[in-house]
Amino acid sequence: MQIRLVILLAFILVISRKGLAQQTGDIDTNFRISRNGVLAGTVYKVLVQPDQKVLAFGNFTGIGTWNSPHLLRFHPDGLVDTTFRSPFWVGQVKFKGNTLFLEGNGPQILDDGKLLVSGKFDSVGSDSIRGIVLLSPEGKIDTSFKA
Repeated sequence: MQIRLVILLAFILVISRKGLAQQTGDIDTNFRISRNGVLAGTVYKVLVQPDQKVLAFGNFTGIGTWNSPHLLRFHPDGLVDTTFRSPFWVGQVKFKGNTLFLEGNGPQILDDGKLLVSGKFDSVGSDSIRGIVLLSPEGKIDTSFKA
């Protein structure tokens, strides 16, 4: 599981980020999430924020001892960004039989850096929010957004 995530992240980073890959296309070996521990679940989508931090979205509870259900953020070197906290609780996002995430939806990074997350959920944390939520780049719910 962890090896697949490392390979997926490495591939995406090589093709999508300046500074993480050399001009030759070599993988930047400084980006290593394995230093954080074992990923507890599956990653379905990886995005790079404007500040070059890497978001991982999927059906997981966290990595190593860091709990961050469904959303994790890494620094450009692969270490967990502990300033980012997922607003979701374990099990709030449903994946079984949900093709939204497999077809490229889920979180999207907007021009202002905010995250628009769509999916199969009826609440985000203790807030009753259904199907779509806007988050700050740090993972906080944007309460001004009304879908």
